[in-house]
This record gives sequence, C-alpha cells and structure tokens, in this order.
Amino acid sequence: MDIGKQVISSLKWVAVAKFIGQLCTWAITIFVIRLLEPEDYGLLALAVAVMGLATLVNEMGLGSVIVQKTKLARHIIEKILGLLIVVNLVFYIAIYLSAPYIASFFEEPSLAKVLQVVGIELLLGAFVIIPDSILTRDMKFKYIAVIGFIRAISASLATLILALLDYGVWALVLGNIFGVIVQGVALNLTVRQWYMPSFNFTGMRKEISFGGLVTTDRILWYLYSESDTFIIGKFLGKELLGIYTVARQLAALPSAKIAQVLSDIAFSAFSRIQEDGERVTRYFLKSVRVMSFVSFAIFIGIASVASEIVHLFLGEKWLQTILPLQLLSTALSLRMLETVIPSALMGLGRPDINVKNQMIACVIMPLGVFVGVNWGLQGVCIAWVLVYSMYFLIMLYRSLPVLGVSVLRYLNTISGAAICSIVMFLSIFLMRGVLDSYSATMLTKLIVLVPTGAIVYLSMTLMIQRHILFEIRELVRPA
Repeated sequence: MDIGKQVISSLKWVAVAKFIGQLCTWAITIFVIRLLEPEDYGLLALAVAVMGLATLVNEMGLGSVIVQKTKLARHIIEKILGLLIVVNLVFYIAIYLSAPYIASFFEEPSLAKVLQVVGIELLLGAFVIIPDSILTRDMKFKYIAVIGFIRAISASLATLILALLDYGVWALVLGNIFGVIVQGVALNLTVRQWYMPSFNFTGMRKEISFGGLVTTDRILWYLYSESDTFIIGKFLGKELLGIYTVARQLAALPSAKIAQVLSDIAFSAFSRIQEDGERVTRYFLKSVRVMSFVSFAIFIGIASVASEIVHLFLGEKWLQTILPLQLLSTALSLRMLETVIPSALMGLGRPDINVKNQMIACVIMPLGVFVGVNWGLQGVCIAWVLVYSMYFLIMLYRSLPVLGVSVLRYLNTISGAAICSIVMFLSIFLMRGVLDSYSATMLTKLIVLVPTGAIVYLSMTLMIQRHILFEIRELVRPA
C-alpha cells in the first residue's frame, strides 16, 4: 500500500477508536473525579512524576530502534528484550528502595507505598515495548488503536469500581496497572511472534547509540514537562497540585492518547520516506494544516467553556481548576502541533536536534515555573503558557530547516486556524454575555455555547481556508 494511503488508513482507525474510547473514558473520568479528592490526584501526580523518568529511560530508546529500522534480525530483537528486562528490574529495585526517601523529601509519608506499587508497571513494560514497536514499524495502527481502546476502557472501569469501593488514590494506581496488563496481553496475542530474551549484548553498539540519543531526548522532555509538578508539589502542597493536575488532565483529555499515536504514525511514515526531501516537506505541511484545524478548534473551544465544564461536571470543590484549565488549554493547542516535529526528525535520523531543543526547554521551562510559583497556582499557569510559547518558537527555528520548511511558512500554515479560533472565542464570550442577561443555567449555557462556537469556527474556515476541509474530507472518505 502507498505510504500516503497507509497514513490515511491509520488515521481513520485512530480517529474512530479514540473517539469512541474517549467518550467512554471521559464520562468515567469525570465521575471518578467527583468521587475522589484533590489530595488523591496530587499524590498520584507526585508518584507519576517520579516514575516518569524511569518510564522514559527504561526503554533506552530501543523501541524506536525497532521502528526506525525497516528490517531487524530476530537475534537483535531478542537481545533488546533481554536488555529491557534487566534495565526494568534494576529501575524497579531502585524505585522501591528510594521510595521512603522521596516521600520524606515531599513530606508525604503515604507516597512511599504508592511509588512501590506504581513501580510494578516497569516490570510489565518490558513485555509491552517489543510488540508495540513491531506493530508501529509495520504501520499496523488499526491494531494499536483497538488495543489502546481496550486498555483505556479496562483501566477506566477498574478505577471506577475501586473508587466506588472507596479505595481513594489506590483506585487510580491499581486501575492503571490493570490497564497495562490488559494492553500487554493483547499486544502479544496480536503480534504472535514470541521472542526468548537473550542476555548476550555484544554487537549492539549501533542500536544502543541511536537509542541513547532518543533516551536523552526523552529524559530532557521529562525534566521540563514535569518540572511544574515537582515545583507545585514542593512549594504549594498536594491539594493545589491536585487542582492543577485535574485541570491539566481535563485540558489534555482530547489529545492525551491521540497525540502519542499520531506521533508514532509520523515516526513510522517519515522513516519510510526519509530519502525523498520533497515528499517529507509535503507530508509535513499537510499534517500541520490538518492538526492545526483540529487542535485550535478543540483546545480553544475548551478554554472558551471552561467555566461551564467545571461547574456542571466537577462541582463546587473543583472551581479553582477553571483558570488553570483555560490557560493550559490555550497552550496545549500549540503543544499538540509540536508532537509531529520530534517524530519527523527521528524518522529522518536526526534525534540530535530533538536533544538540543529539549536542553533549551529544560532550562527555561523550570525557571519560568519557579518564578511563577511566587504568585501561587495562577502565577505558575501564566508562566507556563508564556515560557512554553517562547520555547515553541525557538523549537521551530531550530527544527524546520531540516524538514525543508521556513518558520514563516509554518506560521502561515497555522495562521488560518488560529484566526478562526480567536473569532470563535470572541463569539462564545459575547453569547455568554447574552445568556447571562437572561440568567441562563450552566447546562443551558453549555448547550448553546458549544454549537455556537462550532458553527462560527466552521463558517470562518469556509471563508478563509476552505482547502483544509477538502483535505480532511480525503482523510475520512471511505477507501
């Protein structure tokens, strides 16, 4: 199948599976949030932030080696599996032994046991990475999307049941572990290629070298993306961290899983066409146009109706999430666009550029959050948005030449969607004023504002960038 048709087919499966999955998990997630307390989410956020580094490093970038190499000998894959088992076991032991000291640093005694249990995901991860990477390399995203749907539903239902049984933070912890188990079983049954781990690691210098660059990139990404969690947890406490975490989770719900799969599709696709510079540029700009249309519509839309969402679905105890949700949603409209660039660079064999970009982010993002924390949670959110916007422009300047695109051409590509989203935001703001004058309820506002925003956004799109709708029609048209 032609690479373009494979990408389109993959996107269709991802869209369908994610849409159905997100509808189910959104409903369950919101219900769980109402059952649990901000402290529960704050505690899990600290555990996930600590585990995040181990989760990124434990793969050693070797999954990316499998994807980037169109052909890889069986004995190399078996060595990769053996290395993953050893590394994951070492990391789990390190997490288990250091957990009490980490809990002491954050002055949260209960964090120790949570970390020791969450760490079990590392031991399971070794048996997920290999089959997932093989399916990604072969562009079998239909199976990945379906398995991701099954994992999401399984984890959400397990979490809901445990939350109803009053397990508190353990509902979140055990629900996630159950989801990983389901995913691992489903992936291995789908691939049907069984590998025996080999612990003879000679002859793997090239694979480890490439994986090392990918791992370094991920470590740096982790340090800048989780710096807000560490700083808020240390200086503002777990309750405000819980507020912030829920706001970030709600903002990221539409793209939390889709962005990762889109990133994997881009990595696989660009790996296959890396020798054809003209096709690289063409595919990249097309993906940017389509993603900008979707990203700005969703995230600026969420920012526009954040107040109604929180009042109606979360309740009074979560009202502090409104402003963080508005600010973070605005920034995430750009962050979703960013995801395709590192994947494209890795597919072209240039992970070194990603590493240098992340080094810059690792300096300016934590610094911005550290300054912002002096003005509380609001200051953190404002600082995050401002500094991330600055980093986004720096990242474009450093990355786009490799993809054959200028910064001006990129900004022009996303400008239409940005203008449409601004007009949509203003129309919702004005309509809310009208509804307030009639003392409309929150439910009435949401029912009116969402269609208003959608109609205005589509109308503006038809006026100034109709060609994007034709490109999207090609994506959803039956093959």
